[in-house]
Amino acid sequence: MSQLPVVGDLVNPLLNLSVPRSFPDQVSVGYYESFVSNSVTVELAHTDHAVVYQYTLPQRLRPKIVVDVSHVLPSYRGLGWGQGYAGGSFETFSDRHYEGHGTYNNGWNLSPDWTIYFCGKFDQAPTGTRIFQGNGTVSSSYGNATSTAGKQRLGGVFSFSNTTTLTSRVGISFMSRAKA
Repeated sequence: MSQLPVVGDLVNPLLNLSVPRSFPDQVSVGYYESFVSNSVTVELAHTDHAVVYQYTLPQRLRPKIVVDVSHVLPSYRGLGWGQGYAGGSFETFSDRHYEGHGTYNNGWNLSPDWTIYFCGKFDQAPTGTRIFQGNGTVSSSYGNATSTAGKQRLGGVFSFSNTTTLTSRVGISFMSRAKA
């Protein structure tokens, strides 16, 4: 599940958000580390059905984590192998976890629709949670709802304060949210 660390104010999570690297990524079997230009370091480790994100954050800049269900990989070198997003759901819960699903298609295998279910949890309570939904870069909703679903782009934004490290665990399943 796509997670992007953002610092400072975030007016519209549907904009094509990106954060360039400040140093080359570090990679070894089962481990990935990225140093991004907003002073955040992201470390990832995985198992067969889960990934752990470890963020080292600048405290003073009000960090946020954008979980974008609708994020897909673009075509590699214009070969027409880009992924497509066909719809999904996203729901937040008071115990710091979130669940949902995304339906995608195409990609390098040019496949029909497939659905991935997910469940994620932060090790700290967010100071704020917002849900977004919309088309392109136009948000039809960005607010305090706890769930959304549909064919539009959607996801959630989690805000944190007074922390310099944050861990997020995300499980996935092709079977159900419960198995994720």
